Amino acid sequence: MNSPDTQNARNMRDFLELYNKLTEMCFLKCVSNFNNIKLSKDEGSCVGVCVDRYVKYNQRLMMTFMEYQNAKQEAAIKEMEKAHAEGRTPNVPGLAAGLAASSGSEMTVAPNDTNSPGPTS
Repeated sequence: MNSPDTQNARNMRDFLELYNKLTEMCFLKCVSNFNNIKLSKDEGSCVGVCVDRYVKYNQRLMMTFMEYQNAKQEAAIKEMEKAHAEGRTPNVPGLAAGLAASSGSEMTVAPNDTNSPGPTS
């Protein structure tokens, strides 16, 4: 599990990356006259519209991602409940690694598992 400091640093890095992309994209799209210190009226308006569109796009993208993650999580929960009722191991990708890490026990990995680490030398 990530420490709060690690998570905060990651959040800050993600925010700065998003801010830099937004700044570069809107600057390249809107600023064309380098003879003045200030933005022209048209450039300022363009930057405002560009920022609004980018923020709205990012919000829609995050909402879609969250809906997808929620649906994926609900499907995994249903699969786990069904497997428990049938007395079998659930078929949920990533579950075996998570269970092994949380329980501290070793789990066997099938030879054809492409996510398993190979032999180390």
